[in-house]
Amino acid sequence: GIAVLVDPTPGPRGSLTRVGHRLVFVRERIELHRERRDLSRWLARKVRRRTKAGPAATSAPRRVEGTIPPARARFLEEMRRLRDGYEPQPFTGQIAVFRSPR
Repeated sequence: GIAVLVDPTPGPRGSLTRVGHRLVFVRERIELHRERRDLSRWLARKVRRRTKAGPAATSAPRRVEGTIPPARARFLEEMRRLRDGYEPQPFTGQIAVFRSPR
């Protein structure tokens, strides 16, 4: 058989793959805000948020109390647990990868 991956997520936290995906995401966000002509405002808002939250905010999940329904919070926590506990293994079969354009 063939394995199908639809928009696969990056590897475990801290892996080079995950860091690379994050860099691509940040670069795309910067370009989006540059096109909107609000890049400096967006960057200032990000810096203020990170400064207020402290150094631990970069690795901690961002969650404002009361904004995520409890069922969604449980789902996100379970997905985070599964993602962080995943250990990649070699795969010898065929793979078809479908990625979104973004």
